[in-house]
Amino acid sequence: MAKKDRMKYGLDVLFEDNFHEIDADLQKKTDSVKMVRISLLEPNKNQPRREFDQAKLLELASNIAQHGVLQPILVRPLENGSYQIVAGERRWRASRLADLKEVPVYIKELSDFQVAQAALVENLQRENLNPVEEAEAYNSLCEEFSMTHEDIARTVGKSRSQISNSLRFLKLSDDVKELLKAGSISSGHAKIIASVEDKEKQSFLAKSAVEKEMTVRAFEKFVAENSAEKPEKSKKTKEKTKTEDPYLLELKLALEKEYGRKTVITKGKKGEITMQITFSDMNDLKSAMAKITE
Repeated sequence: MAKKDRMKYGLDVLFEDNFHEIDADLQKKTDSVKMVRISLLEPNKNQPRREFDQAKLLELASNIAQHGVLQPILVRPLENGSYQIVAGERRWRASRLADLKEVPVYIKELSDFQVAQAALVENLQRENLNPVEEAEAYNSLCEEFSMTHEDIARTVGKSRSQISNSLRFLKLSDDVKELLKAGSISSGHAKIIASVEDKEKQSFLAKSAVEKEMTVRAFEKFVAENSAEKPEKSKKTKEKTKTEDPYLLELKLALEKEYGRKTVITKGKKGEITMQITFSDMNDLKSAMAKITE
C-alpha cells in the first residue's frame, strides 16, 4: 500500500475551484505551469462525476472570462500528443464556455491507478459526486485495481463501513438510483431500501418515502411494518429473542460494533454455539480478514 499512498502528495491544493492560491512548496515539487491549447485537453472517460450543473458552469465561465483560470488543471500526457484531465474538468468545461483558447496546466506522468484515485479524491473533497456516482467510483477501484474496502477507506479518509454501505447502493433498482441521484431520497433512505432484495418492493418503498415526505426515522418504521413476515415466523423470532443468552447477545453487539457487519449467534439444544457473520462480497471478506490478522 505504500506505493498507492505516495501518489497523493500535492494533489489537495489542485482540487479547489478557480480562486485558490497555489502552494509555493507544491510549485517547487512539480513541473512548471504551462499554457496548453484547450483543444488538446480531453476529459477522463472514467471520471466518477457524470453530471455537471450547467448553471454553476456558466457562473464559473463568467468568473474565468473576467479573471482567467487562476488554478491550473492537472493533466497527464497521452501518446497521441494530447493530454488527459486528471483534476479540474469543471475548469476545463467552463473555460470552453468562456471561449478561451489556452489554459494553464500541470503536466504529470501518472498511472491509470493514480488517475482513478486522484479523480475520486478530487470529487469527494469538493463534494461533487452524488451517492450513486460515489458508489460506482468505489466499485471501479475494487474491480479494476483489486482494492479492498479497507484500502479505499484509507485513501479517501472514510471508515470501512461507510465504503461498504455506499457500495450497497449499487444493488438498488434503477428508478431508486435516479431518485437518489436527484436528491429526492437521502442516503439514509437508500441505505434502508438497499436492505430489501426485491427490486419492485424497493421501488414501492422509495416512491412512498417521496410521496409521504418521510424522515429517515419514520421511513425506517414504515419499511419495518411493510416487511413483516408471516405471523408464525414473527412469533418464533420473538420467542427466540426472549430466550437468547445475555452473554451471546452482548458478544453479538460487540462484534457488530467492531466490524460493522451483521452477526447472528445461536445456541443449540446441546449447548453448541454457532456464529454467522454476513459479508457484502469477497472484497469485504478480504478486508475483514486483513483486519483480524493485523
